[in-house]
Amino acid sequence: MATEISWLIEQIEVYPDVNGYKNVVFRCNWRANAVDGNYKSTVFGIEIIDFVEGGNFTEYNDLKSDQVIGWVKNKMGSDRVGEIESLLTINISDMINPPILSLPLPW
Repeated sequence: MATEISWLIEQIEVYPDVNGYKNVVFRCNWRANAVDGNYKSTVFGIEIIDFVEGGNFTEYNDLKSDQVIGWVKNKMGSDRVGEIESLLTINISDMINPPILSLPLPW
């Protein structure tokens, strides 16, 4: 079975008002999950989102999960996203085929 990785936004924090823009996202708590059959691994983190006044602005109630996950991954950069996803995959692999065993004493 292949390891499936999913990203979720757990919480969003906003500034109530930034020069007339309402509920401006500035911090996202995220979670990345990996699942392979009965094996699961999770990484949590927080990412600060930069607000660019005059740029594309989405009203808070119009935000979609995929959009915010995109902001988080873009802020992290592809190298860091790759490292997190690689870590999750290694964690699952180590659960399936443990590199270290703790055996009961032979006596």
